[in-house]
Amino acid sequence: MFSPIPLPHPSEMRGSLPVYGVAACHNGHSGFEMNTGEVVDRVTCPPALAAVKGAYGLYAVDDSMEPRYFHGELLYVNPAKPAQAGSFVVIQFRPEHEGGAIRAIVKRLVKRTPTKLTVEQYNPPGTFDVDADEVMSVHRIMNGDELF
Repeated sequence: MFSPIPLPHPSEMRGSLPVYGVAACHNGHSGFEMNTGEVVDRVTCPPALAAVKGAYGLYAVDDSMEPRYFHGELLYVNPAKPAQAGSFVVIQFRPEHEGGAIRAIVKRLVKRTPTKLTVEQYNPPGTFDVDADEVMSVHRIMNGDELF
């Protein structure tokens, strides 16, 4: 009789990647609240992110970026890789007050100037501007072909 070999939980594996919550791709830029510093899951780290300091994952929620990202999909984020026009990104906003939650959105970066970011969503289709002064960071979401 076949007996399956018990696999270790991803958090027990070397080379695991922290997942910091869900990335709601909301219509507009109200965003979601990231669980700052709170790891909600650990997954096996793709080879391309193994040596990247600060790499992390997020789970997509809602449909504003479909058909690019679907509800429940795991997004792999490389904060060290530059985001340029055409990149899919996680934009983290400065907290509204010290110690406040960090809001973030998932969008496609269309254009970046010193004063604003223009971003695109797919469902419903549209673009909007984000004030650069409100932005804490812009992290690049890795494409599947970049991970292995």
